[in-house]
Amino acid sequence: MKRVILYYPKLTGDKDSKPLYRGLPLSVLALAAQFDDNKYDICVIDGRLENDFQESLLTDDECICVGISAITSYQLLDGIYFVQRVKKLCPYVQLVWGGWHPSLMPYQTINSNFVDMIVTGQGEITFPQLVEALDQKSSLEKVPNLIYKANNKIIFTGESFLKDIKSVRPIENAYKYVDMEQYIQNLWGNKRVIGYESSRGCPWHCKFCSIGSIYNGRWNSLTAEQTFHGVEYLYKNYNIDAIHFYDNNFFVNEKRVLDFSRLLINENISLKWDGTAVVEQFSNFSDEYITELKRSGFYRVIVGVESGSEDV
Repeated sequence: MKRVILYYPKLTGDKDSKPLYRGLPLSVLALAAQFDDNKYDICVIDGRLENDFQESLLTDDECICVGISAITSYQLLDGIYFVQRVKKLCPYVQLVWGGWHPSLMPYQTINSNFVDMIVTGQGEITFPQLVEALDQKSSLEKVPNLIYKANNKIIFTGESFLKDIKSVRPIENAYKYVDMEQYIQNLWGNKRVIGYESSRGCPWHCKFCSIGSIYNGRWNSLTAEQTFHGVEYLYKNYNIDAIHFYDNNFFVNEKRVLDFSRLLINENISLKWDGTAVVEQFSNFSDEYITELKRSGFYRVIVGVESGSEDV
């Protein structure tokens, strides 16, 4: 069976202070969830947890490509260390980079010797199309959001935004590729908290935030029902007692959040949850609205600020 390897690099070096929270590698899990595992052997490697990997994954000539997701951080260095090892074992495997840094700085990234092609933006539609094209050795020109090298030229196939994340396969399909217990933690007064993403983007254009640039002010989400079922799945299958929403801005659609909270209450799902908001946005919520959310387990809001200093 043909194989696809997805690598999530370390966020910090060995001598750096460690992050307080280890979240699920959502960027690669979201891609893994889109594949039929009866057709492709999907392998997810989290560099934060695995210092080594099975060399046989690359030496049996079954690997179609290796995908690496990275933000502008130590992840770039760790990703390069990883692909150097990959190339020694399998010199002809395609190296596909994605994530925030390649999406924001695609032409700087594609000029690296450690990069064969880039998937820009959200990859749930693009990456499976790319894998299929590589597997069938067909043209890459019709694969959207792709930048690649061909005949000493850099080719960009054109931009196409993922309009609706509720139309792609849910991330629950990819939990089987990782050890979920490694991402359930005792934090913030909770014994078993885990992260979940129900929306992407933000319509606000805060000058200190890169989210507006990567999503061009767009925001789209799962429905309240889809969000509830995703949380319910984690609650019933992994015994979690709190959800940390990764959403860039969880509260864009106030009715969606309220409907979600009421589903938690009506279905007797007893857990705590938090979410991110813009300060100006959250300060305009009524006391009645916040009280209603608190009934369902809402216990804190996370806000983005550039600095506490007016001078800055």
